[in-house]
Amino acid sequence: MTKHDAKFEYDSKSQSISRADVPSDDIITGALAFKYCFEDAYDKFDTNKADGLTRGELRSAIANEKLSSNERTTSKFLLNHFDLLADLKPNWYSDEKTISGHVGDDLAEDLLYQSRNPRNAPPLRFDAKILPEVVKFAKSIGASSTDTISDTGERAAQISNWLQDNFNKLDTNTDGLIDLFELRRELKLTDERAAEARAVNGKTIEVEELIDDFGRAGISLDDAKALSKAFNAEEPFDAFAVDNKSDFSLATLAYQKVASIFGDTAIGRAANKKYNETALTYLGQNESTYYEEKRRDILASGLLTDLNKPLR
Repeated sequence: MTKHDAKFEYDSKSQSISRADVPSDDIITGALAFKYCFEDAYDKFDTNKADGLTRGELRSAIANEKLSSNERTTSKFLLNHFDLLADLKPNWYSDEKTISGHVGDDLAEDLLYQSRNPRNAPPLRFDAKILPEVVKFAKSIGASSTDTISDTGERAAQISNWLQDNFNKLDTNTDGLIDLFELRRELKLTDERAAEARAVNGKTIEVEELIDDFGRAGISLDDAKALSKAFNAEEPFDAFAVDNKSDFSLATLAYQKVASIFGDTAIGRAANKKYNETALTYLGQNESTYYEEKRRDILASGLLTDLNKPLR
């Protein structure tokens, strides 16, 4: 069985799900698309500012003519699957059923853990009936993969450009990395706090792991560049996004050297292609999966939805 043929078996007695295989790419994309759109619209739907969304709030949201296309699709999805979604994370503090603001996060977290730890992962915490529904949801908003979910590419580029433009200012100790303390210092000292800084605050690990930093704590300039590249389907994997290249094989380093010498010539381009191929082999990845795994972590972290959250 391949991961695209993944099946989940639902145990009605224990109300849990046992695994037959890792979740398919469609299911992962569906869960992340739902999480992204749900969290992005949650504050707009949550008019009574209580714990969770009620049916009444969702009906009011659907009637709101100012909703975007994705917001309207999301509100209808929530209402159409209200009982199923409300049961994913019951509200023990109210007699009224509500959809928790953490449903998208829990769904994505469980599925990503299952996909990466199939032998050791605990049973999923929700009814498997929701899985085909989130796949349909992703298709309804035109998301065929994680790099086509709504406006994720634009938001990733916005944060990437901000990090690059402000890198020297943020890197106060000039070690080539922006760490959490430097970022929080910027947030504390700047009156008009940048939305990008607020989004990255608390998400530095996800950004710094866009490349292999070999234990270095902080966001490098290559990390900042890779954030935009990872969400741009037209950008191929580029081995620039790996630190400590001295750990590569001699062949990989030789290709890098030839590429740097000959530049944009036939020899240079051929050497750069081989450099990228051998770098990916070293990483145990391939061009189609390297950025995919990074995108999943970024989307699961909430980095891109936090970009548009209001100042607190």
